[in-house]
Amino acid sequence: MRLRAVLFDLHGVISDGGPADRHGRFAEREGCGDLVRGLARAGVTMAVGTSDRAGAALAILEDLGLRLFFAGAVGAEEVKRLKPSPEVYQKALALTGARLDEAVVIDDTPHGVEAGRAAGLVVVAAPQPGEWPAWRLRGAAHLRVDSLRELDVRVLNALLHRVRGAADGREPS
Repeated sequence: MRLRAVLFDLHGVISDGGPADRHGRFAEREGCGDLVRGLARAGVTMAVGTSDRAGAALAILEDLGLRLFFAGAVGAEEVKRLKPSPEVYQKALALTGARLDEAVVIDDTPHGVEAGRAAGLVVVAAPQPGEWPAWRLRGAAHLRVDSLRELDVRVLNALLHRVRGAADGREPS
C-alpha cells in the first residue's frame, strides 16, 4: 500500500485560519504550499473536506494558486451533518478515487480529527500554534504536528504504513 490521497481541512490547514483581508482573500498557512506541491510531484491526489461551502473552498484554493493541485472540494451544502460526522471526509475521499487504506486526512480541530477517525482514515492533527491544547488532540490523531513543514510525502507514507500495518496485524514498519 502507498499513499494515494491526502484530504485537507480548509480553514486552519490550507488557509492560516485568520480572517480574510480587506480584499476578501485568505492567507496560506505556512508550509501548506510546499506540502501540496510536494504531494502533487509524488502523484498524490488531494481534496478538501470543509464545513464551509465547496465553492468558497475552491475560490480560496484559486486565490492561493493551489487549485490545480486538488481534485475538488466537498462542503457543508453537500453533507447532511457537519464534522464531527465523517460524511465530509468520506465524500472527499470519493473525489480522489483512492481507497480508505491509501489516504490520510490533515485537520486542525478536535471535530475535524474526530471526523477523520470516524471515517476510518489515518489522521494528522495540525492545530494552529496555541489553538488547541495538546491534550485535546492526544490519542485521537495518529500524528500531531506543530507545523505543516514537518510533513512531506515520505512522512505521510511512513505514517500510513505504520498505522495500516498495525491495523492489519502486520509488524509496523
